[in-house]
Amino acid sequence: MPKPPKTGDDCVWTTEDDRLLLAHLQQEKAAGNQAQSGWKPSVWQPIMAQYAEAKGQQGGTKTKEKIKSHWQKMKSEFNTVYQLFENSSGFGYDSERKMVTAPPNVWTEKVKVNKAFARYQTAPYLWWNEMNDLVGGLSATGSGALHLAAGAPSSNPPSPPQSSLPTIKNIAQHKSTVPKSRSGSHI
Repeated sequence: MPKPPKTGDDCVWTTEDDRLLLAHLQQEKAAGNQAQSGWKPSVWQPIMAQYAEAKGQQGGTKTKEKIKSHWQKMKSEFNTVYQLFENSSGFGYDSERKMVTAPPNVWTEKVKVNKAFARYQTAPYLWWNEMNDLVGGLSATGSGALHLAAGAPSSNPPSPPQSSLPTIKNIAQHKSTVPKSRSGSHI
């Protein structure tokens, strides 16, 4: 059973909030404000202002620190999904259903390696194309790093088409076909 949203300073991140963040970061990337080590400090303040102006925000204020923390969580989720394709055959991505696909026996073997993969057998991963565009090819450091720049395995889904995310200016009018909120995504 999903946890109810916390009150107070905790943010509630909806699908529309994620869409807004990704749209803004895609614009910042196009403007040259992304480097191998991350985003230029100037990208976060306009995002924070966009959230402050948006109507119907849930939970606490989306501060620069909370936005950056949520972005790190989104990158971590992307890396988990990306690892499904690493050194594996049989995996694909259904962009209409927003689902990672594989035969049951392939899933069974992969879940034995990392139980976190099991979630993506039945739950959609909405942002494959957008996240691949933003962080695919950037390297992380540390013992758990996934080095995406080394080249994609042949079983990887094809490179995504240009994103269909709306621009920051028309995000409020954008009507999404994906659910407006998710449970369990609080900071």
